[in-house]
Amino acid sequence: MRNTHQHSILFVDDDESVRDLVIAMMRPSGIYVHAVPSAEVGLRLLREGVRFDLLFTDIVLPEGMNGFDLAARAVAIQSDLKVLYVTGVAPLPSHYRLKILGRILTKPFGRDDIDREIQLALI
Repeated sequence: MRNTHQHSILFVDDDESVRDLVIAMMRPSGIYVHAVPSAEVGLRLLREGVRFDLLFTDIVLPEGMNGFDLAARAVAIQSDLKVLYVTGVAPLPSHYRLKILGRILTKPFGRDDIDREIQLALI
């Protein structure tokens, strides 16, 4: 994936190995990934004025806030923020479908999958 614009992604996942994997997958693309372990840390960055092109978040997060809750709060802070969810649960329960603000990537995924979904999410 080659872009003239340097995209910036806020990646939220409580699993350190997944965060490291996504950073490694995105490094050759020239996309900056700021990976954090919780929704609260991600929201703190947004409240402090750090801007991102895309929120890439796991749906299942610790500390009582899921990815849908995070996305709603994040978009309330930065209205132009695009959202890409990642989940190991498929298909999603029907009550989740009403909360979706963006695209969904299902685990496991490879580099081509993540490149494609990020490009589509950023449109």
